[in-house]
Parts: sequence; C-alpha cells; structure tokens
Amino acid sequence: MADKKYNTREAVVRILADVMENGAYANLALNKEFRHSNLGQRDKAFVTNLVYGNLEKWQPVDYQLSKLLQKPIKKKDFLLETILRNGIYEMLYAATPARAAVNESVELAGRLGHKGWRGLANGVLRSFDRSSSTLAWPQFSSPLEEAMFFTSLPQWIGELWQQERGEEEALSLVQALDAPLPMTLRVNKTKITSQALRTALLELGIDTIRSKYAPDGLVMEKPGNPFVTEQYSEGYFSVQGEASQLSVLALAPQAQAKILDMCAAPGGKTTYIAELVADKGEIWAGDIYDHKVELIKNACKRLGLTSIKAVVKDGITWGQEYPQYFDYILLDAPCSGLGVLSQRQDARFRKNSGDIADLCAIQRSLIDSAVAALAPGGRLVYSTCTLSERENLGNRSYLLDKYPEMKPAVLNGLLGQGEDHEAQSLKQGYIEFLPHKHGTDGFFIAAFTKEK
Repeated sequence: MADKKYNTREAVVRILADVMENGAYANLALNKEFRHSNLGQRDKAFVTNLVYGNLEKWQPVDYQLSKLLQKPIKKKDFLLETILRNGIYEMLYAATPARAAVNESVELAGRLGHKGWRGLANGVLRSFDRSSSTLAWPQFSSPLEEAMFFTSLPQWIGELWQQERGEEEALSLVQALDAPLPMTLRVNKTKITSQALRTALLELGIDTIRSKYAPDGLVMEKPGNPFVTEQYSEGYFSVQGEASQLSVLALAPQAQAKILDMCAAPGGKTTYIAELVADKGEIWAGDIYDHKVELIKNACKRLGLTSIKAVVKDGITWGQEYPQYFDYILLDAPCSGLGVLSQRQDARFRKNSGDIADLCAIQRSLIDSAVAALAPGGRLVYSTCTLSERENLGNRSYLLDKYPEMKPAVLNGLLGQGEDHEAQSLKQGYIEFLPHKHGTDGFFIAAFTKEK
C-alpha cells in the first residue's frame, strides 16, 4: 500500500479531475473520496486545502502550465494534466518545497499513467521550478481584470459587478474572494447558552468570539473542525453564516404561528426558526428533492426539534394549495450564488451569464406563490445569497409593483445598535450584505407585510 503522503496527492488529483472533467461538486467529491480512503483527519485537511486552493488559482496555474507545454495535453490524459497543475500550484501557492512537489508528482504520474507521463511531468515541473523566481504574467488593462485573473473568476461576473456597482466596488468584491470567511456557529438556545457553548468548545481548543450582528452567532477564531465534537453531535449548535442567520431574524417569527420555509434544504434556516420560537408552532419546510428533505429531517433530529414538518413539494405550488394560510413565510430563493463564491470555489466554473435570466423567472414564480400563501397581516422575507441587481432589488420591485397589498416591512434594529450606514435601506425594508463591508457572505434580505 502506498504511504499516506502519496495517497493524499492521488486523492487530490482524482477529486480535481472529477470536478473539472465530470462537473462534480467539490464537497461531494471530497466526501466520496474520503469514504473510500484510509486517510486520517490531518491528511484529509491537507487534501481539502489543496483541492480548494487549486480551484481558486486554476487560471494563473493553467497560464503557467500552458507556457511550459510544447503542445496541449490530449483530453484523454486529463489525469496527467491535473497532476501537473497540482504540482505547479503546490510550488507557487502552497509553499511546498519544490523537490517534494516535483518528486511526488513524478511518482504519481508514473503510477497513474506510463513512462511517458513520468518523463513529461519531470521535465515540465523542473522547468517551472527553474523559472519560478522570474515568472511572467499577462498584461492587464485594469486592476479589476488582474484581480479576476488571479481569483479564476469568469469575465462576465466582473463585468456584471462593474456595470451595476462601478469599478471600485467591483474590485473590492473580487478581492474579497481571496479572503475566505471564518466559520460561524449558531447556538441552539433550546439546549445551551452561548457562554456555556463557548466554554465547552474552548476546552477542546476551539476558540470563538461573538459574531458582530447575529445574537446567536459564534465566530471561530482559527480554522478547525467543529463537526467532530460531542457538542455538534448533541445538537448544541449548527454551522450557519451570519448573514443567513439574519434572514431568519428579519422574519421575526412568533411562537404558535403558522410558518413556512419554502426552499428549505438543507434546513439551516428552518431549524433556526424553530429555535427562535422555542420549538412551538406549525412549521413547514419544503424542498423539491427527496434527498434534500432528508437533510432537513436529519438536522431536526440532531438538534432535537419536533415542530418542523419537512415535505417534498415544488415551491410554486404552495400558494395554490395553501391560499392565505401562513403567518410567516421565508423564501430563500434558488439564485446564482455570487455572494458565496469564496466558499464554493467550484461554482465559478459552472456558472454563466444566462443563468440569471433563467433564475429570475423561477424566483418570480416562487414570489407569486409566497404572496398567495401569505395570510393577511402576515410577514414575508425574500432572501438570496447572490449579488445581482436583477435577482435582488429587481425582484423586490417586481413584488411591490405587482402586489399593492404588499408593503415594505421596516428592518431597523436588524444590525444592532450603532449601525446607521444602511439606515435608509433598512427603513425601506431591505439590506444587502457585502463581504468587504460587513465581513459576511454576500447576501440580500427584503421583508414585506401583507395588508389586512
């Protein structure tokens, strides 16, 4: 059996090939590989960092590789190409000693391919090592174009942000992709207090601080794996971004009410709703896929929540089947996800500009359904994890223009005390969170009430 050091790089190459050649999701490809490996936690962390790092720096690495090849590598040899990319990435960005990166890559090429692979890997990677101190890069027309290149961001996303926000803010957004956010935990106050959880985690070496905006959030001070703790197994906390938590706080649900989370999987927002109302009320969680509804049920079981009824249902049917039924509705709509690209590194390779128009049509069908299902006097929150004007403010305008009975719900207080730089938008019932301004995921929240 190969040693662990060798196995880690083989795992990296196979996962990257699955993502880039087969369109697999990185997190699922990682989990699949780990289930069939003998790697320990330390080695799994090493593999995870290399996989996500490669995806973040795919474009600059590919540029350097292309300069070293006399001709493109054949498509059938994609594993060899992936080995070369990872070898260059390790030397360029992962601070792996050149000798180790070259030797391990050459050995892996020989094992997964043939003698020709081994020779090519040796020649290419040693050439890169010799030239690494004097690397040449393309000529960029602007700082924004340069930032997009080094974050492997598709051209259309940078152009969209520049068009909607101006070049300065577009540049800040792109640069924010290079600064992954720390993990945020959400305390399950039906089981434990924030302070008690902080103390218990600190004893395990996991240091946390209170989040800036979300009252039930704890931010991890340094990278770690809270999922292996007894506190996670016992349901004392969930992992949920701060902006995501705030979308539930904007809903402001009350106990004993009829509440719907329309697009609920994997259940983070639904379970927070249940925790806020002390697990009392009629809470429905819907999703279109069976396996995703199972994720919601599993989350409820781990957290000890019994008030949630998770069902398989297309969101556009709620309004017809439950007209004017729910007191509170959360519509966290499927979106282009441009606000969470720093966490979902593989997503930047599977998106295109045409997605937004298609998603807007879906989002508006869901908005129609939500308004129909909302009882008079009820409250609706529309949210996305994207930064696209059409999907956010455009859909807010669509709702208000089409449904005169729907009025903006003031969100003052959502950001706590002393936060007034978004005061105007909060008074108008919406807010946009930006990574470079708020230190959160990119997120949009809009709240509405239905006149009686």
